[in-house]
Amino acid sequence: MEASFDQQAPKKPTNLSLNTDLLKKCRALNINLSVTLEQALNDKLAETAAHKFDNEKLDKLTPMIEYAGEKLLVLTPQVATVPAQLLKKPAGSLQQFRDEIIAAMDFAVTGL
Repeated sequence: MEASFDQQAPKKPTNLSLNTDLLKKCRALNINLSVTLEQALNDKLAETAAHKFDNEKLDKLTPMIEYAGEKLLVLTPQVATVPAQLLKKPAGSLQQFRDEIIAAMDFAVTGL
């Protein structure tokens, strides 16, 4: 995996607490703890950044609104599957959320 950090940045001594048995077994096999930890942290950094990016995309696609005292999730991808007969008797207006709903629809279509 490509490094997601500056590999030329200076090293800094850091104290860690590790399981003594794990440390003993790693030392017995001459495992370089610094290199191994950097690789593991790089992998975790990439995984966490990707997850955060996915959450941000999901938040754009399905915005949270508050209506009649309830927090509701606008399920933009499912709008096209709502039968027309269910839309004939409005339960209320979402006019105040127009911008959020249009932004979610736009994101669903353009991905931007």
